[in-house]
Amino acid sequence: MRTNSTAAVLLGHVPLYGLLTITLDVVARDRALVVLDAPVFAVAAVLLAFPAVLVYRGEPLGALLAGLFGAPYLAVLGVLLFQASVPLVAVSGVDLFPGVPGAVPLWFAVARPVLLACAVATYLAGVLALPRSAGARPAPVAAALFAHGLSAGPVVVVLGAVAIAEHSGGHAAAVDVSALGRQGVLLGLAAVCLAMLAWAARVRGSSSGPLVAVGAFALPYLALLDQVTRVTPFPEGRLLESAPVWYAPALHSVVVCSALMFLLGLGVLAREPSVR
Repeated sequence: MRTNSTAAVLLGHVPLYGLLTITLDVVARDRALVVLDAPVFAVAAVLLAFPAVLVYRGEPLGALLAGLFGAPYLAVLGVLLFQASVPLVAVSGVDLFPGVPGAVPLWFAVARPVLLACAVATYLAGVLALPRSAGARPAPVAAALFAHGLSAGPVVVVLGAVAIAEHSGGHAAAVDVSALGRQGVLLGLAAVCLAMLAWAARVRGSSSGPLVAVGAFALPYLALLDQVTRVTPFPEGRLLESAPVWYAPALHSVVVCSALMFLLGLGVLAREPSVR
């Protein structure tokens, strides 16, 4: 990936917006917001400094980390932006949030959400400014590793169905058959994203777009896999006692293998030499 100072500066904007936001909080004498914003922007500034530096140096890992760290950063900014809109709506006289106090200065009610929105826009602009890797070749190995996760959904559902059938002749607690549907929905959503990532890796290789997308999807995907192990047809907290003895090891093996294949694909994509 080519070096790009513009993208690096835009991705490294966090200290500036953090300082401006905290300054607004101090001027408005809102101690609660100072306590909230200070750690958020401090942690974000430290984490997002890494992709900014790597992008400036032309390292493909920078695009990957821009997605990995940027996704939670943008999610937190989204929450703060929604909270900031509450006093703005209250000041406008439209009571969309009954019971929420609106006793804030008008300038603050306007300036805070505008500043947070600018922080979001600046980071997205940095991602869009990442240089295109014209020499990047297709990455079929990474695509195959991502595609491996597509099999997790059917396997988990079949394992659950077999476990329920074996369990039906026993006298343990009742099972929740609808949990199979919830597991299928979770893994179906993951499969759609994995298919898109596999296609992008196969067609575009280790260019900036796939790297950012893989990084942004990593944490939600791993959290989703963890949730799959918790949403089972058997009583929560009693999986080992109520399910057939083989079910828990089989379920966790499928989930762990899916996570390992994804992380291995992530590593292969980031190390693709054609983008260096």
